[in-house]
Amino acid sequence: MHTISIYVYGAGGVFAEFFNAISAAMGGGTFSTLWRISVLLAGTTALASAIFRRDFLICVKWFAIFYLVYYIIFIPKVSVEIIDRTDSRHYAVDNVPLGLGALASLTTTIGDSLTRLTEQIFSMPDDMEYSKTGMVMASKLALASRQFQITDSSLNENMERFMVQCVHWPIMLGHYSMDDLLTAQDLWGFISSHAPKSRSFLYNREIKICRDGVGQLGKDLKENIDQVANRNAGRLFSGSKSSADAKAQLLKYLPKAYDYLLNVSDTATNILQQSITANAITNSLLYFGISTNSQTAVTNYAATRAQEQQRLTQNTLGFLAGYWLPIMKNAFEVIMYGCFLFVVLLSIFPFGLQILKNYVYTLCWLQAWAPLYA
Repeated sequence: MHTISIYVYGAGGVFAEFFNAISAAMGGGTFSTLWRISVLLAGTTALASAIFRRDFLICVKWFAIFYLVYYIIFIPKVSVEIIDRTDSRHYAVDNVPLGLGALASLTTTIGDSLTRLTEQIFSMPDDMEYSKTGMVMASKLALASRQFQITDSSLNENMERFMVQCVHWPIMLGHYSMDDLLTAQDLWGFISSHAPKSRSFLYNREIKICRDGVGQLGKDLKENIDQVANRNAGRLFSGSKSSADAKAQLLKYLPKAYDYLLNVSDTATNILQQSITANAITNSLLYFGISTNSQTAVTNYAATRAQEQQRLTQNTLGFLAGYWLPIMKNAFEVIMYGCFLFVVLLSIFPFGLQILKNYVYTLCWLQAWAPLYA
């Protein structure tokens, strides 16, 4: 039995189950009965139409449609190999009707070729293409990384107190400028090297000199980075086999995303540390405003955070659209393959060619989703 290939992006096992179900349904006695009923109704309709219109060609056209559907689309069987591009798994299914197998192979091959061509032209990072990872894109990772926060409550409290006493006050006193802080390539390294000896902060209920306490705080931060990676990797790579695999993907793809979009070459750990430190500085501004009893600072901070929240809401809507689009594409595609059972029964009616044409158009339309997304 001849084998043809069908290309999918994710949910390869689901596609295989659908094709197995279609093969089993069309090979059973119930479908044979439905087929005979459909032939009887279609033949009666064609005969009645020929009599009322006095056009014998209607019967000739109906016989041609019946021959095409029965002897070319329905009766011949092929084996299909479903190739999932996202995990390189192959699923074999036998006794698939030739019409469904050939149509699925043709449309998915065209869609797969267009997707790969689109990715070459618009050049996403090689290891982050739709055809390899399904839905993990550089922009998604880069934007998500800006929201990484300290996950340990004790460290977060210590960090807030440190930022107020050892960062914000030195800026207020003119030890260095805000521009120096904003342009620092290594935020934590800059803060550590400029920690004052004349100020102190509360670290785990102990008073620490900023210059002395920054070392211990840096160790705590490095330990927390691993927790941050674990928590966010599970959210960003929810389709991974395990939490360890999700973390490995995050550490692998994050530097690629920054290198491609921001032209920043650095390790994943340093990128995580930079993001966490930046957010710690931002979060400590409210604590700083309260500690100095500055209503203006608190109000401005609240307004800024409201704008940031609006931006994050819009980003979230974009992430949701990007997350659900490939899933919806797979869902619609398997539904259309399942509809082949009804398409075969209706295609032998005098209007059957129009049904077949619309069915082909719909499958081609679905194959345009992947290259457009890429």
